[in-house]
Amino acid sequence: SCVARVSLDEDAKRLGLPAGAMVWEVSRLRILNNRPVIWELSVIPKILAPDLGAYLRRLEKGSLYELLDSVYGLKEAREEQTLLSRPALTREHELLNLMNFEWVVEVAGVSLSAQHQPIDAFKMIFVAKAFAFRLETAPSFFVEAVELATAPRIKKVRQSSN
Repeated sequence: SCVARVSLDEDAKRLGLPAGAMVWEVSRLRILNNRPVIWELSVIPKILAPDLGAYLRRLEKGSLYELLDSVYGLKEAREEQTLLSRPALTREHELLNLMNFEWVVEVAGVSLSAQHQPIDAFKMIFVAKAFAFRLETAPSFFVEAVELATAPRIKKVRQSSN
């Protein structure tokens, strides 16, 4: 889906927009072997791509980023990303057909142009049990590990021996 909406405070901050700026929210569900495995959510400033909704309605398949580059000249030069493993939320259970106890890997970030202009704020939700991740860095890179203050507690299951 692709809907125009008012930016949330988080969107505006991540995209360097004034409060209440209009954005496109693009939601895509990726299917692998007839099973939904990735939910992608992109928020794109409407001022950068005023008629994006019309283009996406005509586009059956293809890359969102290729469309942003070819039509609007918005070429992604780099991304800032955060990777988080966590229990799935209710909407993710519904979209990805998950059981109550399943976890997801959330990759969230911002795509930037060569001029450091934010192009989109994105979130990709992966079914945790379906993927392994390989990370590669360029010669100048930054890696930071942050301990979560509100890390979910995992309850140990007691096994009884019969």
